[in-house]
Amino acid sequence: MYECDRTAQFDDNDLPDDLCDAIYQQTASCAYNGAIVWDVGGNDMVAFPEEAGYPMGGDFPIKYYMVQIHYNNPNQLSNRTDSSGIRFYIGKELRQYDLGYLTLGTISTPRALAIPPKVERFIIDSYCSATATMNFPEEGITIVSAFPHMHSHGKFSITNRE
Repeated sequence: MYECDRTAQFDDNDLPDDLCDAIYQQTASCAYNGAIVWDVGGNDMVAFPEEAGYPMGGDFPIKYYMVQIHYNNPNQLSNRTDSSGIRFYIGKELRQYDLGYLTLGTISTPRALAIPPKVERFIIDSYCSATATMNFPEEGITIVSAFPHMHSHGKFSITNRE
């Protein structure tokens, strides 16, 4: 589920609803900042630490969110069903810490994630410069989870901290 940019404007009575590619122009402002992510193989529930929560509503500037679901049906079978879903637990008491997602690495687009054909191993190096982190709070940030993600492009991922 993605946060839509705080400037996004939609008609609440006529929200975009179609295949992702068909509504890309209408939802482009909702395509970059993850609010919650899950992937095949991630069968465990994403549980936030008790002292932290993801801000929504109230004075939080994000009004719209977009749920994006990817299906892999290479044989184009028509008798498939989906019973997945997202459950939110929304509380009235603010938590001590706000959660958010920090995306590092390469943007996952066909142009950005160009893996050469017929290679057995391919490395993508990503670095986070000091200018990218200059807006972090002075006391720093605490990482509570990681989500290495390669869609179907990769089989194995390693993250090194240098």
